Amino acid sequence: MRTIFPGHVFLFIVLSVVAGIARGGDLTLAEIQKSVVLIPTISPEFPDREGSGFLVSKDGLIYTNRHVVKSDQKIESSIVLVGVPSAKDPDELDFFQAAIVYASKAEDTLDFAILKIAAGDKYPAFHPLTLKYERMELGTPVEVMGYPYVEETKSSLSFNKGIVSSSQRSIDGHKYCQTDAAVNPGNSGGPLLNVAGEVVGIVTLKKTDAQSIGFGLYLS
Repeated sequence: MRTIFPGHVFLFIVLSVVAGIARGGDLTLAEIQKSVVLIPTISPEFPDREGSGFLVSKDGLIYTNRHVVKSDQKIESSIVLVGVPSAKDPDELDFFQAAIVYASKAEDTLDFAILKIAAGDKYPAFHPLTLKYERMELGTPVEVMGYPYVEETKSSLSFNKGIVSSSQRSIDGHKYCQTDAAVNPGNSGGPLLNVAGEVVGIVTLKKTDAQSIGFGLYLS
């Protein structure tokens, strides 16, 4: 008999598999930058779109949002790329074609996806971020990193600081952390970080008819 897990339970199971991959102490912004990636999705039928993501394993697993890599329309020929900050110059990106390991179904309100990239033997190991499975307290400082408003000639990483405006918001049955840190198109899929540089959520959406209201999907 097949067991069907609710979306938030399945997310916890998937994330728990790699929970111990990335461990460490406080990280500098320069160290975090190595782990935050640009994700452009290219399709000949529709305009290209971009989002963000972050590495969670040394062998190239990446967490992001489903809507960054999957369209609601059926597109068979889309190509998902991942731009990883170069070891020589983190402001430059090395691009890899990505495989979609997991993506929540279109009818599921859980906006989550896992990608996998692979590098050659001579390429350095990827830099994963630490995952933190806990609710954030009201007023706690948080940080948002990602690639909003990507330009054709240059993709620049953006860093914004804020606080937890609401420690637990329920949207479509899933738990989110609300923050006043700036969230803009292109930030989707990027990490919501605590001051130690640990990922506490996945930047997923913002309230468009208000100011300074963004949401990060909790990891459990």
